[in-house]
Amino acid sequence: MIETAKGFQTRAGVERELKRFERRGNTARNRAVREVKRTRTRVERELRQRRTQATRLVKRNRRQVEQQVKRTRRDVERNVNGLQTNAEKIVDRVQEQVTTLA
Repeated sequence: MIETAKGFQTRAGVERELKRFERRGNTARNRAVREVKRTRTRVERELRQRRTQATRLVKRNRRQVEQQVKRTRRDVERNVNGLQTNAEKIVDRVQEQVTTLA
């Protein structure tokens, strides 16, 4: 064989170097797989957290809007009832004044 680099002088040396490169490749692949798993787990966890936060925010906002609508409806009903009562009092006074004039 032609001497081109250390370890490549014999067939055994070439096989030894090849196994070394294969181990390096396996190690690099395993490291990359672990990193991908960690990244996926982190992304999934962040997605779950954001989804939970969004759900809570929507529920809280819905509750607040429903409470506001309920308060507004109650206030409007009170105002309408008050106006109706005042209008009835005015009508009664006008009728009394008309009957006293007649």
